[in-house]
Amino acid sequence: MQRQICLTLILLLIILNQGFAESLIVSPRLRMGRVAYNSPRDVLISHQPLLQYLRAHPGLKNLELLLFSSYEKLHQQMIDKNVEIGWTGTVFYSALPASQKNYEPLLAPRWRGKSSYSGQILVPQDSPFQTLSDVKGAKMAFVSKDSSSGYLFPLFLLNQAGVQESDLGEVQFLKKHDSVAFALIARQFDAGATYAGVLEQDGLRDQADSLRVLAQTESIPNEPLVFRRDLSADVVEIFVNAILNEASMPALRQIPGLTGFDRISDEDYDPVRRLIIP
Repeated sequence: MQRQICLTLILLLIILNQGFAESLIVSPRLRMGRVAYNSPRDVLISHQPLLQYLRAHPGLKNLELLLFSSYEKLHQQMIDKNVEIGWTGTVFYSALPASQKNYEPLLAPRWRGKSSYSGQILVPQDSPFQTLSDVKGAKMAFVSKDSSSGYLFPLFLLNQAGVQESDLGEVQFLKKHDSVAFALIARQFDAGATYAGVLEQDGLRDQADSLRVLAQTESIPNEPLVFRRDLSADVVEIFVNAILNEASMPALRQIPGLTGFDRISDEDYDPVRRLIIP
């Protein structure tokens, strides 16, 4: 009888000690914000495996995903301390002065195995344009004014060649990269700006020979995951190590095109700043 009582007490102590060890790492409310790049429902569904994987780690069990309609709104929620981790945009992050940020970048995604991307200016295969200066007076399609590869960086290329936006005959923003390519194939525009690789998409791959690249931008680092500076160092370390672990890959791959993450720092975005900040 005494032996049974002793074994029971030992077992109870083991359970209590395990619970005490886990309680040393507090699991606060942890909110990660993203801009809904697709339908909110699709984004939430594709991110669920990653959330479930991360929640299994100490300190991360209260992790939740919040979606926003713009980087500006995500940024403001981080400033107001309503979001702890933000999946923000390359150009938006790079353009903000350090004094306006209470967070720092620690991770960046790899999309289809690449840690950076490029923009390009496309023209029809038989276009008379041979240099960027030839685009002056042309009817040109861009993606959107906040698109780095579909507007800002291609426009910088044009500016370097002496072509300002006001020198173009007509400018339209078509919202999607593939829309720009399809419009060029349909001869609705003389030139268009997209991310490099748009012609590899389904529906465009078979028509890629209809277009050619007139110019391509420098490499643009992928968008950063930023962490509030007042977030627990232990929680940050657990999050970063978990997402860099090979065990995360099955969950990461549920997000279309995502093939991993890399460690980054603020200095990685200096080349972007040199292009966009006068």
